[in-house]
Amino acid sequence: MDLQDNRSVLPEGAWIEPGGFLVVCEDPAAFAACYGAAPVPLGALGFGLNAENDGVSLYHGDQLCFSVVWDETTWPVLDDHVLSLIAPTLPGDDPASWQAVAMPGTPGSANPGWQPILMRPVIDGLRPNPVTGTFTLDYMVPCLPADLLVYDLAGRMIRPPSSITGYAGSVSVELPEGLPSGIYFAVLRSTGVTATAGFVVLRGAP
Repeated sequence: MDLQDNRSVLPEGAWIEPGGFLVVCEDPAAFAACYGAAPVPLGALGFGLNAENDGVSLYHGDQLCFSVVWDETTWPVLDDHVLSLIAPTLPGDDPASWQAVAMPGTPGSANPGWQPILMRPVIDGLRPNPVTGTFTLDYMVPCLPADLLVYDLAGRMIRPPSSITGYAGSVSVELPEGLPSGIYFAVLRSTGVTATAGFVVLRGAP
């Protein structure tokens, strides 16, 4: 959807592989005349975007997944250039996250300067360890939905999964009362791929 409430729905079953790209445009024929036979856009949006002042939002059902609004006053908008996100982890609503790239840009492939895209979930620290009741961990995931599970040494899940709602952040997990001291595992799961961190539970510790 753009700022004028023009809307377009992606075809049923449209899918972006982790690390992949999806190209959409107003007019596929005009796009091909400018960019050539590849990449092939996924159908026609039915509306275009104003280069000087407009915005675009991506929804999954009623859930807002991404939104950016730009203007020629505070954004790096230049003639014969396109806006390019400097890195996939930067906030899309900040003008400093974007750069002007000469036409035709890089539709269908990574933006200039992007590092390899995160393909696996990452657990970056688990604290405190040993754990007495609640622990917190920092994470990054390549795709949503994702969840966090906790298992004991026998492979039993010891609490319901915790939903992960952002691509990066922190999540706190409260362990069940009466859980005995021992070794346990936090498992971060995204698109069937996991990251694991072991931790020790010490009940009765100060």
